[in-house]
Amino acid sequence: MPRRTCKLEAGQYYHIYNRGALKSPLYFEPGNYRYFTELLYRCAGQHNVTIIAFCLMPNHFHILIRVEVGGDVPKWIGRVCQAYSMFCNRKYGRVGTSFQQRYQCIHIHNEAYLFHICRYIHANPVKGGLVSHAESWEHSDYQEWIGVRSRLAIDEEFVRSRYGDALTYATFVEDLLDVRTLSNKDYSEGLLRMHLLDPAA
Repeated sequence: MPRRTCKLEAGQYYHIYNRGALKSPLYFEPGNYRYFTELLYRCAGQHNVTIIAFCLMPNHFHILIRVEVGGDVPKWIGRVCQAYSMFCNRKYGRVGTSFQQRYQCIHIHNEAYLFHICRYIHANPVKGGLVSHAESWEHSDYQEWIGVRSRLAIDEEFVRSRYGDALTYATFVEDLLDVRTLSNKDYSEGLLRMHLLDPAA
């Protein structure tokens, strides 16, 4: 496997991404999404990682995290992916890992990049043609961000300090879907490195 080049430091933000082996589905029924989400949060608390925003797609996931003091990202995401693979193997009679490779990691190294990556994550189900509106997708924390659900914990100070109220953020996400262009160079280059953006876009 390739050596990881993303240096992880406390107080910094990172976009974590992985996809299913051979681009196959990761989640086969609604309960799979819920179980993976529970693993994300439970293990994050054990390894000093704060989940800022996330979205689970049928064959991949996106997670924006902040590393806290003493945070261990490799152990956190490693435990999540291993536990989920074991769960799927038991439940569906599968063998091996559910994931294509080790997780991918992009350092979010400035505020402009951070500002844009959140809405990219939350808009993903619409861009992927799964729903017409981001709030209709159950398997992210977007509903918490815009105040229509309170099942998952979010960093309310992070949201409020950067986007203001729920309506402002919801409009910001819809603007991306309406315009469908990327206005931040770091943001678009990061997506290219993760093979999440067509170079011709």
